[in-house]
Parts: sequence; structure tokens; C-alpha cells
Amino acid sequence: MKTLGIYFGPKSISLVETEGQKVTNNVLIPLQRLTGTAVEEKIPEEIKIAAAIKDELRKNNIEAKEAGLVLLGRDLIIRTFHMPVLAANELYTAVRFEAKKYIPFKVEELVYDFQVSLDKANRKNLVLFVGVKKDNLEKYISIFNQVGLRVNSIEYSGFGVLRLLQMAKIKEKGIIAVVDIDLAEEDEVNFIVLENGMPLFSRDIILSGDSASAMDGGVPVKLDFAQSLDKLKVELRISLDFYLRKFPTKNINSIVVIAPDDCRQELESFVRERGIAIKFADARKLVDRPMAFSLGFFKAYAVNLKKIIKSNINIDLLPAKIKAKGQDRSGSGLGSALFGFKFDIRFILLAIAIIGIPFGLNYYRVQPVQSALNSVKSSRPQVRSIKSELNLDELKAVDAKYKESIKAIAEVLKKRMFITGQLDSIPRIIADGLWLRDFNFKKSDSDFIMTIRGSCYQEDADKERETVTKFKNDLKGNPNFSKFSAIDCTSMERGQLGKVSLTNFVIECRS
Repeated sequence: MKTLGIYFGPKSISLVETEGQKVTNNVLIPLQRLTGTAVEEKIPEEIKIAAAIKDELRKNNIEAKEAGLVLLGRDLIIRTFHMPVLAANELYTAVRFEAKKYIPFKVEELVYDFQVSLDKANRKNLVLFVGVKKDNLEKYISIFNQVGLRVNSIEYSGFGVLRLLQMAKIKEKGIIAVVDIDLAEEDEVNFIVLENGMPLFSRDIILSGDSASAMDGGVPVKLDFAQSLDKLKVELRISLDFYLRKFPTKNINSIVVIAPDDCRQELESFVRERGIAIKFADARKLVDRPMAFSLGFFKAYAVNLKKIIKSNINIDLLPAKIKAKGQDRSGSGLGSALFGFKFDIRFILLAIAIIGIPFGLNYYRVQPVQSALNSVKSSRPQVRSIKSELNLDELKAVDAKYKESIKAIAEVLKKRMFITGQLDSIPRIIADGLWLRDFNFKKSDSDFIMTIRGSCYQEDADKERETVTKFKNDLKGNPNFSKFSAIDCTSMERGQLGKVSLTNFVIECRS
């Protein structure tokens, strides 16, 4: 049976027809060719796209009646967050409530789906939430309706590409990042971090450099290869830094890249500079025909593998859309279902009997257990600190005593000295040529002393002393050091490091 995948990319629409894993047809429709005269510009974009797809299906004898819809990341809301482990019947409502914290508009405006996996390290559920605004999705559904195709699945392009790695038998364990790149097509770059197959983080990058120029009548100006590659490196660096800020304890072990040959060398150097292993996946080897690299093709091809290759990610926005429609119509559907229904008193009595019998049996079963429980409670051993016969006033006195103990402990905790801000400020104000060799902290009942030892080398003893003095004054002027009543340089003397003369110093901060 043949299947069809359609990917709506930033610059083109890719159609791929397959039979099993074999490609039987593929079509690329550049969006630029859909722009036309002033009259044509008044035609809604959905109608122009539908007409172009219908024309290509006819030209290429593609007779499929249904297709998988693949969406760009910019069309979707993708979030991951942790939640307590809950019962299955509470999960839907809890996820819906929690998701409101992470999206910039109402959940009611979305068609969404989610997947939950257990994060054993944190003893919490990790939730992958994917949603699309209803009005955006309706535009795509409208295109399919005009073409005469039925949508059989709706997925995010970045998750679909992960099936290609499974198909290529690339199974990297632990925490890995997957990046797909196509600079020639200016396709969306998907940066996804997985932990044992479950997404932790995703970011989508558009490298388009199009801009209208008045000099050439609005002809788009495209970034050249070197400019696109430089922009890609900047965006990847931002993605890696953003991920590490969000998950500081989950370091990426390796990065798997799906990209054409012309940018592999630059990417390999870039990734290895950050101390991360890199591996390239050649997606073209998965296709039974020679072809140039096209990321749009692979994204449309991947959705056709949904029933063939089992994935760890089961997000599909199509069932969610059907469910959303069902909720919208639930009121009218219930009314029509109950309209004209006739009640029979015999059925009501039978229902009461069926419900009442278990309650009666449960009462007779509970009574002996309740009697045994009362007997156990009366014979339980006495606790030295709290007697069971204490009245309310005596229990309040015991409670007051515990509260006094808690208050005393809290007062001790308040007197703790925190120096995180001071340690964070020192590297921000330290001057060139000056370095620190030792920190020492001493705390007593009356005061707190932080001792800083360091050295300074400026090729001139006077400059070295000036640098040390400036460093001491900068400490005094820093807001984080305002809690210290005195900051003094207790020692500043010349020293020797090998054949180099330098100035050693000691600064004491007292509170």
C-alpha cells in the first residue's frame, strides 16, 4: 500500500510517496513560484498552495487519498516539564493545568498532545507537550480538503527525522543532541536533545536571509554559503548554552548530525572545540535511488515510516484534534442522546439494588474490623513524650514547646553567613595581571573573616601595588561586600616565582 507524506517547509513544500520503505515518487514545490501578479496576490494563500499540490499530484499520477502532515517547529508549541507522579485518571487534567505556565496563550486555543515518561533520577514524570494553534491547523486542514486528501497523522518534523536514525541503526545511549541541516534549501534546522530517546529540549532555527530590495524590484537577497554557515554556528552555540542553563547537570555526550557533505568539516571542528563527540548520519544511504541531499524530502519521507519503524515518541496531533472537536460538540451531542429517552421504574429499582448490595456487604465486613481497631487502640503502648490521655490544653502546651525549639533552630540558621554573591563578584572585578592563590574563611560567635591571598605581575612594582590597591577598593565598592565592616590589605610584599619578581598580597574582609 502506498503512503504519502507532505512537509510544509519555510521555502518549499515536499511531497514523498512510498510503498513500504521504497520511494515511488517525490515532488518539490518552491513557495516562491506561487507568487504572481497583483490579481493573483489577492487569492488566499491556502487556495494557491492547494492548487499547486493538486496539479503536482495529477502530473505525477499520485493517487493517494490520505497523507501524513509534517509541520515546522515555528508552527508548534513544544515544551518539556516535570510533574509529580500521578494516577492515570488525574494526568490529563494535571498536564492541562501545568501547561498553562509554559505557553504564552490559552490552552483552549490549542490542539495538543502529550507524552509522559518516568524520570527515575528526580522521581518525577517528565512531560513532553506539543500543541498547535487551532486557527493555524485549520489552514492546513483546509488545504488538504481542497486537494481531496484525508489527513492520517500530524507530527513535528524534528521528531519524524529521529526515525531515520533508527532506520540507520544509530543508537546512541545517554544524553545526545540531534541536529538536521540543509543550507542549500534554507530549511528549518531542528536542534533536539534526547535522554534515552525522550526529548529534554528542542529549538528550531530559521537561517533565511531573504529581504526585499528596492533596487532590484523586491528580488530576495539570499545569504551565501559562508554567511549561512556562520549564522548556523552562532545559533548552535546559543542552543547549547541555553540547554546547559536549563539542564546544568545533564551534559551532552555526543551530537548526531544529518547534513550534506559540504558543511561537515566546519561543523565537526565547531563541535569538537566544545569538547563534544560528533557523529554524522548519511540519510541518502537509506533511499534506494541516487539523489542530492534534501532535508525537506527526508522530513516528508520520515512520516511515511510511522507504521514501519517504532519510535519512542508517540506524539500525534491528529487524534488530539479529533478529541478537541468532540469536546466542542459534547454539549449538543449529550442533549440529542438523552432527548426522547423514557425511564422505567423497574430499571431504577434494579440499579438501586445492584448499588446497595455491595454497600450492605461492606458494612457487615467493616464492623468486625472496626471493633478490632478500637481494641488495638485501647491496648497500644504509651509514648513517653506524649500521653494518650492528655487533654486539649496539655497538647497545646506540648505544641508550644516544640514551636519554641523550632524558633531557636531558625534563629541559628538566620545567623549563617552566605558568601555566594561575594565569590561570584570577585572574578568580575579582578584586574589583568592579578590572580588569586587561596581563600580562607573563619567564623566565630563575634565575627566572620574572609582572607584572600593572591599575586600580581605587571613588570613594575609600583604598578603592581596600584593594581592590588585598586582591587581592594573595588571590593569595598561592590554591593555584595557591603556586609563586611572592614576590608584591608594586611600584607603586600615582593616575592619570587621562578625567575620572575612579583607582588604577593593578603586582603582580609571582616564583618
